[in-house]
Amino acid sequence: HEKRHVHSEVTTSEWTALALTTNGRMTYCQLGEDGWMHSMADFQGEHVATPENLQCLHWFIQSCHCPFAWPPYGEYKSVPVSLITNGDAKSVICSAHAQTYIPDILKLYLDCIQQGMCVGQVVQCLNRYCRLWGVDGEPFILLGHPGTRVIDTQSATTRVNATVHNSETISLSQSHPLTLSSIAANLSYLLYEPHFQFHEKLEDVKEERNDHGGSATKDYETHLRSVVEKSERLINLVNQRCIHLRSTTSPLSSPSQVLPFWNQHLSTNVAHEFSRLEDGVKGIFSAFPAYCHHLGDRSEHSYLPEQAMSDGTACPSCGVHVVRRLSNYGAAFPVPDYLQRENWICPRCFMVRDANRLTSDRIVASTEESGRSLRFSIRYQNASKRLQWIWGFPIIAECQNYAARCSPNIYRKLVSSVPLQKTSDWSGRLVEPGEVVEFKGQVEPLPEEVFYFQIECHLFIDFCWNWLCFTHLGKGMHKFIQCSEYRRQFQRMTTR
Repeated sequence: HEKRHVHSEVTTSEWTALALTTNGRMTYCQLGEDGWMHSMADFQGEHVATPENLQCLHWFIQSCHCPFAWPPYGEYKSVPVSLITNGDAKSVICSAHAQTYIPDILKLYLDCIQQGMCVGQVVQCLNRYCRLWGVDGEPFILLGHPGTRVIDTQSATTRVNATVHNSETISLSQSHPLTLSSIAANLSYLLYEPHFQFHEKLEDVKEERNDHGGSATKDYETHLRSVVEKSERLINLVNQRCIHLRSTTSPLSSPSQVLPFWNQHLSTNVAHEFSRLEDGVKGIFSAFPAYCHHLGDRSEHSYLPEQAMSDGTACPSCGVHVVRRLSNYGAAFPVPDYLQRENWICPRCFMVRDANRLTSDRIVASTEESGRSLRFSIRYQNASKRLQWIWGFPIIAECQNYAARCSPNIYRKLVSSVPLQKTSDWSGRLVEPGEVVEFKGQVEPLPEEVFYFQIECHLFIDFCWNWLCFTHLGKGMHKFIQCSEYRRQFQRMTTR
């Protein structure tokens, strides 16, 4: 309806259900340009609607309107609560706190009730959808009995059965919006300063410019500016494409139609933008090659340990059993791909993996040493039911100890001679459900004098960051351990 007709339509008709996006301000919700919905019956006016004069059994209200009472206003009840207690509403689904606009949320509510879902299932479906957009995991709550249905059971049976029968078709037709929504959410997480602290690291680069020259600072600033600008533009582009797709796509009859559909409707601009963004992200992470440098305080402190286990999983570098630690994101506004992380901690190699828990089981890392060559690979299988955009890059990393942070130049000079080579394509590509991709690399020839070095691999799945590390103990270390000087020092330390 036009904005000026919203108030009259709501107040002069009987409704089974209403889904509204409103401007909420404490004691009222705005309806169109000239109407208000107020919770108090004695708040009268020509364009004021109250629960007593509204005839609607089921409500969905997306706004910044808090559903809870505000003590400073005495007997004041919020609009959602008043609809239940003072009106004839049987269910009200409303925002639990202030939130931003979420595309297609009203349409999803109507689709759910038309399929015969009870309102408890509807609010769960809405919250799952919001997580795809990187919104707080539980933005909506239900006032009313969760088993209540908006559509009567008999008429809903056919719709529910038809939905189940066509579940595979629906998942395929929604593959593109889900893929793009996931990428947009992960880019938003990447840009949020407390998570990876890109701008704070810029100050660290400036402090080190005397050691590395002005070009290091300039390069990092260029990469940072590129990532911020391209990510923001991509997020807007992705959101526009998602809205367009949901309104125009027809069900795809088979999985073989998914990739051609993407190529026809999306890849021209979106995939090109993805590829351009990869260089900037790589430049930022490469500027600080060590696990201890990547995460900001927000990322480290926001994950709460849930479980640790030693189930026989072997370190890909040394073969020792690792400890697998699972952590949950405990702060507000989580992104689905960052809700849970899985860390692998090796007694010899320290941290060897930090990955999205949902995809970690599908990542297989391995190394093979032969003569003066060290080969490594990362295999990943897309176990989801949607397309995924996957890319990565390897770098020689700083050693994970205190010395690397106190005197990084010494170590950087030592490992500068390590000839790291990519032996497969690590650039971005679309991966279909069930498809396996493999990224390979090698160090050849292995340096003779370096004690040890680490190969740090960054794997981005829909731009969700996954980190893996391979540690190589070089011949230089073996020579040092066998020399007489080391033996004398070792005996002195053990006899004190």
